[in-house]
Amino acid sequence: MNDQQLSELSLLELQDLHAKLHSAIRKAIREQQEAMASRGQPHRASVEPSRSVDLAKERDAWLARRRNGIPA
Repeated sequence: MNDQQLSELSLLELQDLHAKLHSAIRKAIREQQEAMASRGQPHRASVEPSRSVDLAKERDAWLARRRNGIPA
């Protein structure tokens, strides 16, 4: 998906994309934690606190930068 297509998505499409991205990220994290556990290594989350990220704000900021011609 290119920048033009992304900027033309409706709110419903953006919400669907957000949900799919969130699910994919959580799946990747879960798989990584399971792989680390099978090797006997501590989970990264237990070593250092994770920073919460607001994906909606990140997306909005990215779209604003793209609309203003600032590369991501």
